[in-house]
This record gives sequence, C-alpha cells and structure tokens, in this order.
Amino acid sequence: MSAPERFAHISAGLAAGVTGHPDLVGLVLLGSAAEPAASRRDEWSDHDFFALAAPGAGASVRESLAWLPDQDRLVLTAREGEIGFVALYDD
Repeated sequence: MSAPERFAHISAGLAAGVTGHPDLVGLVLLGSAAEPAASRRDEWSDHDFFALAAPGAGASVRESLAWLPDQDRLVLTAREGEIGFVALYDD
C-alpha cells in the first residue's frame, strides 16, 4: 500500500471507528489530515484529529481506544495531557 493509500486507509478507519462507537458523535481531521492540506501530505504526515464524545461520555471513551483502526498494527498508545493521546503504528 502506498503512503497516500495508507493515509486514506487510516482516515477512513478513524471515520468508521467513530461512526461505530455509541459514545462518539463526530470526527474532526486537523492539520495535514484535513482535506485542504492533502497536497502537503508526505510519507511522514500524521493524523491530528478530535474525536467528539457525547456529552458526559469523554472519560469513558478515553478508557479504551479499541475504536482506532488497525489494532493489530498499533505499537504504542500513550496519554498526552488530560484528554489527548498518541497512537503509534508499526509503519
């Protein structure tokens, strides 16, 4: 899979994960992940995003990141600040 195809695959997987989670109500792609920045993406571009939780559901949603795509390729997840996290894939 080429870098652009892999990027699109992860973007679609994030959207599917959010759509399939009962406590997530939206996804906002930021930075190079946003459509207007598509021409600036390269093989080092990451996915910056907000997964929007239903009112009062933020803490419970952060307990499990099972909604992230390609779970078998996740190498590391780590908390970043009070509400953020980082997910590192094997590629």
